[in-house]
Amino acid sequence: MGQIQIYCVRKLKYIIHKLAKSKKGTIKTEKSDGIALEKIAKYLFCCIEGCQFMENRKITDSSELDLVYRILDPKHPLYNIFGQYLIIECKDWDVKVNSATVRSFLINLISINARGGIIFTVNGITGSALKDAQLEIKKAYHRHGIAILIFDINDMDKILNNQNLLISLYKKYENVLFDVT
Repeated sequence: MGQIQIYCVRKLKYIIHKLAKSKKGTIKTEKSDGIALEKIAKYLFCCIEGCQFMENRKITDSSELDLVYRILDPKHPLYNIFGQYLIIECKDWDVKVNSATVRSFLINLISINARGGIIFTVNGITGSALKDAQLEIKKAYHRHGIAILIFDINDMDKILNNQNLLISLYKKYENVLFDVT
């Protein structure tokens, strides 16, 4: 790993550490609109060959998409999960992501004909297998064929500590596919 990559990983670990502390209320952050999580997500996905960054904060006629990637090759492993476009939503809220937010993200994915997307969140999502955001994720897949994957602060930390991102994505996808919570 080159010096620049080592610096980037250290910087991102610092951001994750800060976010984790703010999650516990020990550091009060100003309204950041997910920018810290966007930095982490951008770094993680720029490391994947064949995943081309298009735009952050893409404004459409009806919504804003935090991060947009194009998956160039139909034979790419991520193409099976997400299709040609990968949309990432970043939420560094003090609370868990709720069902209304998951539904809003689902509508954004449907509107661009995406097969899936990722929500990066500091505090996870609400509910259990039969209610709230967890239920919305199941319904998104079983009703619309759209896989919504959740990456929380612990998942990001594991990936920055050498857990394979592609394997993590596939495991999360398979949990949605096989209805595992």
